[in-house]
Amino acid sequence: MVGHEPRKQGVTILVYICGPYTARDCDLHDAARVQQQNTDRAVDIGLQVMEAGHTPFIPHLSHYVHLRADKSYEAALWYEMGLEVLARCDVLLKFDSSPGADMEEQEARRLGIPVVYSIEDLLRLDIRMRCSRGDLGNTS
Repeated sequence: MVGHEPRKQGVTILVYICGPYTARDCDLHDAARVQQQNTDRAVDIGLQVMEAGHTPFIPHLSHYVHLRADKSYEAALWYEMGLEVLARCDVLLKFDSSPGADMEEQEARRLGIPVVYSIEDLLRLDIRMRCSRGDLGNTS
């Protein structure tokens, strides 16, 4: 792994939840609804990550900052902040593709952060990580 060290044994895996946020190919009225649906989907996946015993980071929750902010922020700022947090995560869980999600996946791979595409993939990775640390003993 290039430049990335997973956290120490006994600490949950920090999982970056990655997927579409921005509404594409719809009118302004539908855009807010699509963004809410995308946020809801990311939160649902984050809850599954929590149920698996790990800690999710859900960048989609910035949706609520958008709703409360008195001004508009450039997309580049949101990506910059997300990538800053991604660099501290142990795993990226990508649930769907979009230009932003694809960029986040590419950055995770560049940093040597494992990428998974489902909760099942995350659970398999968790077992492999525990085995490599000796947490589960010999499971072969």
